[in-house]
Amino acid sequence: MKCYLIVFFLFHSFSFSQINENISLSNDSVNSIASIKLSVKKNIDSFAYDEDSNKRRYKVKFEGDYMRLLIMKADGSKPINKGLLYDFSNVYKFDGISFRRKDIAYINIYLDFLDKENYPKRKKWVKIKLIMKVFGHENAKIIMASLKDYNEALKNK
Repeated sequence: MKCYLIVFFLFHSFSFSQINENISLSNDSVNSIASIKLSVKKNIDSFAYDEDSNKRRYKVKFEGDYMRLLIMKADGSKPINKGLLYDFSNVYKFDGISFRRKDIAYINIYLDFLDKENYPKRKKWVKIKLIMKVFGHENAKIIMASLKDYNEALKNK
């Protein structure tokens, strides 16, 4: 009888430690996603522009795990549209960074987006190529790495 009691006690204490470990791992992943979102927002807001412009910056807004990219007016006062909503948990391909002269780079990513402003009846996500102009080759590397980390964190969530 003592033998059964010891086995039960060991199993019981192992279960609680395993539950506590799982809770701390899930908290770490939430903290990790939050810190990645912060990095993505900070770097895109500071260095990324619409592909055809040197003045219209991108501004990031997160809606849950989705990322909305707004294109701001040249003076940065307000957005020129409601932006596109991107799903970074479903990236088809991260193309390489295209480095250009004068410290300009282009980031190319194939992923899903939803555009309810221009297509209000659309309910499905559609594949699109996101092209982002970035000032500074190192900034482009940082943004691309942050977006890849964000994609991985969402896939492992």
